[in-house]
Amino acid sequence: MLTLKNITKIYDQIIALNNVSLEFESKGLIVITGKSGSGKSTLLNVISLLETIDEGKVIVDDLVISELSNKEKNLYRGSLFGFVFQEYNLIEDMTVKENLELCITNSNQEADKINQILEQLNIVDYKNKEVKKLSGGERQRVTIARALVKNAKIILADEPTGSLDEENGRIIMELLKSISKDHLVIL
Repeated sequence: MLTLKNITKIYDQIIALNNVSLEFESKGLIVITGKSGSGKSTLLNVISLLETIDEGKVIVDDLVISELSNKEKNLYRGSLFGFVFQEYNLIEDMTVKENLELCITNSNQEADKINQILEQLNIVDYKNKEVKKLSGGERQRVTIARALVKNAKIILADEPTGSLDEENGRIIMELLKSISKDHLVIL
């Protein structure tokens, strides 16, 4: 489903990725480990088209997405990828439901889909609560809900447990593990 062919990414003469080639199936949990500064976040950003590459190709389902126009990349990124970041990237003054509604294109299905996903993640009781009033673990579950609501094929998680306590970190990892049965999850 997802293939990286000979990816090279250079920042001001510093080689972040050097001729990286990887293949990923359509489902499963992939964990990328390495020292700080080894290119893990850069790899996720390259996969998701948030950053351009200097050489190589990013291919999804036989389409070379790294060669699309910027407009096409934006459309493709919005429909293909779900993001779970350590910083959450939620709109603090909006409710959980309002944050999730931003990702839904078909309003006929939105209420049912949001409720179903919030139930699955055990945060349905927080649906009408402002994000700024949630704990770190609850916020991280909302970011996972956002990725699921938009029905992303590939979920990219950059240190999703980095700012959480041990118990919430364990809960988030179990959720991502469960989600990987139906999605490709790259941590």
